[in-house]
Amino acid sequence: LYEMVEQFIQAVGRGVMKLLILDRGFLDGEAIGRCHSEHHVEVLIPLKKNMDLYADALGLAQSPQTRWHDLPTPAPAKTSAPADRPEPVARRELKRRKTLQDRRPAPPPPPRRSVFGIHRLTTWTSCPVPLNVVVNREVEASGEQRFWALATTRQWDHPGTITELYGL
Repeated sequence: LYEMVEQFIQAVGRGVMKLLILDRGFLDGEAIGRCHSEHHVEVLIPLKKNMDLYADALGLAQSPQTRWHDLPTPAPAKTSAPADRPEPVARRELKRRKTLQDRRPAPPPPPRRSVFGIHRLTTWTSCPVPLNVVVNREVEASGEQRFWALATTRQWDHPGTITELYGL
C-alpha cells in the first residue's frame, strides 16, 4: 500500500492526497512517518490492543482527571420505499415494514459514546513522528464499557472529529 501511495504522489504531486484512512493491517510506524514528513499526507489508523501506544493512551484515559467528550447518538436509519415503484406498491411496502417492525422486540438503546484525545505521543518508537491518539469509549445500557483507539498525525480542535473521519 505504501508503495502505491508513493507512486500516486509521484504521478500527481504533493497536496492532492490529504488524508489516508487505513485499517490495522497497515500499521507500520516508519511508513506512517514517511507519509507525514516526506509526502505531507496525514494518516488515520486504529491501534491494536497489544501495542504499547494503545496501553499508554488507555492508561491516560482511565485517569480520574480525564475529561471525556460525549458524542451524539447516531440517528436511526430512515426506511423509505424505493422511489421507482408505483404508489400502491410503495404504500404496501411501507405497511409491510411497519408490521415487521411492530412484531420484532425493541432493540436495545445504542451505546453512549464519548472520546478522549491525547496529543503528541511518542511511545511508538518505530514511528519517527509524534502521534495524536483518540480513545473511544462505548458504554452499553448494561454498563459494559468497550474501548478502542485511533492514532493520527492530524491535529484537531475536538477529538470527535477524528472518530467521525474514521467513520467514513
